[in-house]
Amino acid sequence: MWGDDNQVLYLESSKVNSSVDDREYVLAAQRGERSAFDALVDLHQEPITHFIYRFFSNVDDIQDIVQDVFIKAFRNLKQFDPSIGEFRSWLFKIAYNTSISEIQNRKRRTLNNQQEILIELESRRTKDNPDKEQAMATLVQAVVQQLPPQERLVLILHFYHDMTQRGIADTLGIPLGTIKSRMRNGMIRARQELQKLREGDSK
Repeated sequence: MWGDDNQVLYLESSKVNSSVDDREYVLAAQRGERSAFDALVDLHQEPITHFIYRFFSNVDDIQDIVQDVFIKAFRNLKQFDPSIGEFRSWLFKIAYNTSISEIQNRKRRTLNNQQEILIELESRRTKDNPDKEQAMATLVQAVVQQLPPQERLVLILHFYHDMTQRGIADTLGIPLGTIKSRMRNGMIRARQELQKLREGDSK
């Protein structure tokens, strides 16, 4: 089960004597005894799952990340020295690093998706309203362009596409409280940028 990195890692629970020291299982697993690593999985699957649950709420995501943690542990098991540390601590470090890495990857994917949506929406807005209050539209567009992408996207969806805050949250898969915060901050920045542009024009 553990010899092929491409195989799916199954984490079914089985009867394991939890009173046996991890060290015995680790040493056996390092010698190539697959059943010993299976035993380590059974011993630590539940606490690792609970730990990762603190970072993610989707059950499918949690299962995938738990699986990834044990795959990494299996691949790097020979690098672990049971004489200088506990397997549990080493495993939790892998779980923590894996969770943080996944969070960072998701943030990058979310930002990229938001930027793509933003480009498309602004393109459509320009095509749909080529002559409507051109001077004001140009000024507003200049203000909007100065905002951070996340705040810019929320304001465009709300003011140009008549989306409610709840609708924006559902569309982007972001908590409603985050949308409210971005809209509030975006409006504050927009007013500040508009004031700067007006002051610049008056000079």
